[in-house]
Amino acid sequence: MLILNNNEFFDECKIRLNEIYRFKKTGKDNKFFGAKLSAEIKSIKRDYIVKLIKFYMNDQDITPTAANNIIKNVLNRGVSNVYLLKIFGTTFRTASNKSDFFKKNTDEIENEIKFEMEKFIQRFNKILIEIKENHS
Repeated sequence: MLILNNNEFFDECKIRLNEIYRFKKTGKDNKFFGAKLSAEIKSIKRDYIVKLIKFYMNDQDITPTAANNIIKNVLNRGVSNVYLLKIFGTTFRTASNKSDFFKKNTDEIENEIKFEMEKFIQRFNKILIEIKENHS
């Protein structure tokens, strides 16, 4: 069972993916359909992993860099620092006043997030198949 078994989030995923498929039906720039779909899938995964990080980190002070390190360790790629700054950024923080988070061993949290992401991806892939079939 997903920790963040939020049907609202999955409903939003369906809306976002359906918009991409509806765009394809217009015939405009169909050559970019695959790129748009791929970018949207990455964006959805990014949004979900950020929700997981916030869930597991509770009220801990986590910097955008620390969040991106977790994301890289889980997804094997980073995400936009601008995006992470909006979510995890702290006004007037400098390199000299780092979060205590960097002193912690994050292996356990990363493993839990990785496990949750695997479950999320299984459910998400079913949604992708369903939407693709609905637009065939």
